[in-house]
Amino acid sequence: MSNLVLTGNSETFSKSDKNILAGSWCKQIQNFEEFSKNYITINYHWENIAKVQKDKNYLTALYDKTLTRFSDFLNNFHGTNNSKRYWEIIIGYWLANSICTLYDRWEVIRCIFENENFEHIKILNIDENNLSVNSSEEFFREKIQSHHWNHLIFFNILKHINLNTKFEFVKAEKRIEKKSTPRKKNNFYRILDKFLNLIPENKKILLYQSNFVSNLDKIKIFMNTGIIFRQYPEFSPDITQEKFVRKKMNLGLNSENNFENFLDKFITFIMPKSFLESFNDLKTKVNFIKHDPNTIFTAYGHFYNDFFKIWMAEKMEKGKKIIILTHGGQVEIDQTFNIQNNIADKSIYWTRDKSFSGNTKQMPPNFLLKNKKFLKTNKNLGDKLLFLTYEVELYAHRIQDGPLSCSVLKSYRTWEKFIENLNEKQLEKLRVRTGYGLFRDDWQIENKFISLLGFKKISRTRKISQDFKNSKIIIHTSMQTTFLEAMKTGIPSIILLNKDLWNISREMKIFYQKMKLNNIIFTDPQLLNKHLNNIWDNPLKWWNNKTIINLREEYSNLCSLEKKDNLKYWINFFKKEQLNEIRN
Repeated sequence: MSNLVLTGNSETFSKSDKNILAGSWCKQIQNFEEFSKNYITINYHWENIAKVQKDKNYLTALYDKTLTRFSDFLNNFHGTNNSKRYWEIIIGYWLANSICTLYDRWEVIRCIFENENFEHIKILNIDENNLSVNSSEEFFREKIQSHHWNHLIFFNILKHINLNTKFEFVKAEKRIEKKSTPRKKNNFYRILDKFLNLIPENKKILLYQSNFVSNLDKIKIFMNTGIIFRQYPEFSPDITQEKFVRKKMNLGLNSENNFENFLDKFITFIMPKSFLESFNDLKTKVNFIKHDPNTIFTAYGHFYNDFFKIWMAEKMEKGKKIIILTHGGQVEIDQTFNIQNNIADKSIYWTRDKSFSGNTKQMPPNFLLKNKKFLKTNKNLGDKLLFLTYEVELYAHRIQDGPLSCSVLKSYRTWEKFIENLNEKQLEKLRVRTGYGLFRDDWQIENKFISLLGFKKISRTRKISQDFKNSKIIIHTSMQTTFLEAMKTGIPSIILLNKDLWNISREMKIFYQKMKLNNIIFTDPQLLNKHLNNIWDNPLKWWNNKTIINLREEYSNLCSLEKKDNLKYWINFFKKEQLNEIRN
C-alpha cells in the first residue's frame, strides 16, 4: 500500500507503507531518517520552465478577472463605490500571491493523481479556522510557509475534487511553526523618529518605507527639499482583532474550469480580516491620520501594511499621487500581474525595460551602488573566492523566473558540482554567503554547505559590502541586485545559472549570449571551473580587457542610470515633483 504525505508533518508518515511525498518540502522534518528507506517524491510541476511561462500567462489573466470581481464583491460587502484601482492598492499583492499559492497546490494534487490512487489519505485534525488571518502581514509572515496551513489548503482541494478516497483523520501534534518576522526596531530610531516628528513636515511629499539612500544623503535631501525620512509608527497602530464570522462565500467568479470553481468558493475564506471584518475599524482609524501630502512615495509599504494601504487608497481617491520605487535591480524586471504599474501614478525602476509604459521612470540606484570602478591592479583585490546563493521559500506563493520551491535543490546540486571541482588553492580561499542570516532557511541550504565544507567556510560578515572588499572573485547564482552591486565595485564577477530553471526573454537573449561567450555567465559548472583556473592568478587581466569592459558598460547602462551626481539627480527629482513638473 502507498501512503500520501502532503506536507512536512511527521504524523502523516507511515513506517510500514510506502510514503508518496507530494514534494521535497515533506522531507523538512527532524525525524525524516525514520521514513527515508521507503519513499518516492513526486516531481515538482514548476521545475519545467515552459510550464512556468504557460501558467504565468494564465494566472496573469486570471488575476485581472478575479480582481475585477473582488472589487464588486468588496463594494457590495462594505456598501461602498470605490474604484478597481482603490481595491488593487489594498488587496492586489495579497490576491496575486493567493491565486498563485492556490494554483500551485492545485497542480501538486493534480500531478499526484495522474499516476497514483489512494484508498485512504491521512489528514491532520486541525480546525479550519486556522486558515483565517488578521492581516496581509500575518498571511505572509506566519501562514503561507506553515505546514499546518498548507495541509489545510491541500485538504480543501482534495474535498473539492471529490475523489473516491476516504480520509483518515489523525491527531495533529502541537508544534511551533517558524515565522519570518521583521527585525525589532532599534530604540535609537524610535527616539529619532519622535524628534523628526517635531520638525514641520513637507506637505507635498511623504516618504514611507523608502530607505534607499545613506543617512548622510537623507540629511542632504532634507536640507534641499524639506522631505523627512521618518519611520512613521502611526501607520502601524494596534488593530482590534475582530471575530472570524464569515462563512465560505462564493466570489461570483465566471469560472472556466474546475480550479476556478475552487478559487471562487474558497479564496474569500482565506482573505485577511483587515479586508472584511476589520476593514471599517481600520478605515475609521485612517481618518485620524494627520498627514495629507500631495504625493505618497514608497518602496515596499504597498506589500504588507494593510492600514497604510487603506490610507493610501483613500488619498488616491481624493486625487493624491502615488509613486512606487522598486527595491532591487536586475536585467529583467518580473512584472507578473503588473501590480506596481497599475496602482502607481509613477513607477521608478533602476533598470530600463522595453515593457515600460508611460508611467515609468528610470532613476539612479541607491547608495550601495556608487559610480563604477575599474581596478587596475590585483593588489586592489581581496584574496577570497566569494560564492553567493539566494533564498527560496519552502512553499511557492508567487510565480516568477528562477527556482521556485523545491527546484532550489536542483540549483544546490549545480553549486555542489562546482565546489567539488575547485582546486586546493581555491577551496582554501572559498567563502559561502547563503543570504539566510535574516531569513528563514527552510531548505537547510546553509547546513548543506556546512556539511560539505565545514562551518568556517560560511561567511558571518554582517554587511555584504565587507565580503566584497575581501574578495578576489565573486561567483553569483542569479542576476539580481547583488550582481549589479558587485559589478559596480570593479571586482571580477561571474554568474552560474541552472539553465533549466531560468527563463530568458526573447528581448534579452542576445545580451545573455554575449555574456556567455565572454565567460561572464556559465550554465555548466565544469566549464566555470576551467575558466576559474585560467584567470585565478590574474583575474583583472580578463576582467579589464576591452570586450569585457564594454559588456560591463552595456550591463550597467541597462540596469542603472548613472549621472555625474546621482544624489543631485534625486534632489532635482523631488523638487520637480513638488512643483508637479516631473518629466518622463
